[in-house]
Amino acid sequence: MDYRFLGKDDFDRLTREGAFLESAEVHGEWYGTLTGDVEKVLDSGRDILLEIDVQGALQIKKKIPDSILLFVAPPDLQVLERRLRERGTESEEALQLRLRNARREIAQSHLYDHVIVNVSADQASEELKNIILGYRKKEEEKL
Repeated sequence: MDYRFLGKDDFDRLTREGAFLESAEVHGEWYGTLTGDVEKVLDSGRDILLEIDVQGALQIKKKIPDSILLFVAPPDLQVLERRLRERGTESEEALQLRLRNARREIAQSHLYDHVIVNVSADQASEELKNIILGYRKKEEEKL
């Protein structure tokens, strides 16, 4: 799903109303996942994959204990820095903030059910696919 951009007043109102499954300030901006969006997908019997930061993932794990947390990590911080620089989308200050946040998040990766080291997009997506299929197989075996 594409991002929805909300003004501060709308975001604050939805927060007060408890509309977010998770929300967090990341790199100086507020992000959130609406509970209704997630419930709609899950109620249809489909899997849902959320790309969120550690703060949000841990909030979801508390609310939905059987959710599966997958941490996607760079091979190392030098590779991450090179990748960010090659994108050319951020100022030096923003890039340094991302690297500081990455160090903090990587230190929490042990709280996740799985860690995928993103050596390449092909390798990481194959590993993700295998993890998802493994959980689907476990669910089928329960039936």
